[in-house]
Amino acid sequence: FIHNRPMYRLLIILISFLFTVHTVCASVAIPYVFVKNYTVDDYKASCQNWGFSLTPDGMLYVANNSGLLAFDGNTWRLYSLPGQEEVTGVTNYNDTIYTRNETMLGSWTYDKDGTLRYRPLNMVPPEVRFTPPAVETPFTLPKEIQDAQPSAFATNGTLFFIGTLTQGLYITDSDGTILQHLSLQNQLQDNIVRFICVQDTRQIWVALDNGLSQISFDPPITLLGKRSAIGKLANAGLDGEELYIQTNLGYFKRSLGATSPFVPVNEAEAQPYLKTDKAPVPDVKQLFRNTEALGIFAQAGLVYPAGDDLYWLSIGNEAGLFHVADGIGTLKCRLLFDN
Repeated sequence: FIHNRPMYRLLIILISFLFTVHTVCASVAIPYVFVKNYTVDDYKASCQNWGFSLTPDGMLYVANNSGLLAFDGNTWRLYSLPGQEEVTGVTNYNDTIYTRNETMLGSWTYDKDGTLRYRPLNMVPPEVRFTPPAVETPFTLPKEIQDAQPSAFATNGTLFFIGTLTQGLYITDSDGTILQHLSLQNQLQDNIVRFICVQDTRQIWVALDNGLSQISFDPPITLLGKRSAIGKLANAGLDGEELYIQTNLGYFKRSLGATSPFVPVNEAEAQPYLKTDKAPVPDVKQLFRNTEALGIFAQAGLVYPAGDDLYWLSIGNEAGLFHVADGIGTLKCRLLFDN
């Protein structure tokens, strides 16, 4: 791990830094969002998606031009229709998944071997609804949103989510104040929103003409922003609530409050908090007996202890926080690095 010391320190910063949300006026909190984008390379199907259905057991089903996508939180699977037709609508009722397109209706159920099987239908039970209940917005849509051609609405009871055909996703409060605007210009991979699914109060899914997005609100662990005038990060450390960093431009510090800027400090002040931990770290196979349950993290080449039997595993541009008990790892948090 000696050769990866800068990356180690960077990950420690990403793990340690807590993002404090801004406020609008005196009372409206702007939610910090973490966006995980899924592309055709991730789910191995068409780029165009039409809708979602989330089952009580946590399975996510997606209506896709290539068929029915299923996601268990770790692995994507594509189920094709007999004639390779597209799926433009999906819902679930009584342990059965229902799909449709312009000419076909069908149901999907798991057989005794756990394989999802398709059966064509002439009609669906009257209780089955492909269109979710209408969301009533207690405000007049701002002109900016109206001009973007609204296409999908959802709410988690506090925030309102409005997808559009030209400008991505808007997040508002109950007064119609725009708190966040996600689009191609910042975190989304497409501006055409087809469907929004609320998983819970802290997470939604967005179906796009080009991919899928999983959006989490105010996650407990987030990423630092882009480099500003501080240069390229080389090392970091904490002194209580003070964060010290070393970059190619020198040494800086700031408090963990989000409104505090980095200020230059001299090497003598910063160096005591930038000591390198040289303790040996076990690898994945030494830590876990159930490596097959770790998903992509079973191949992680970098392991970082976080204390209390917690370890960060890093592979590619992702990191997962796992708790280890008797060799069994449980995923607690997953991060995607933007570069």
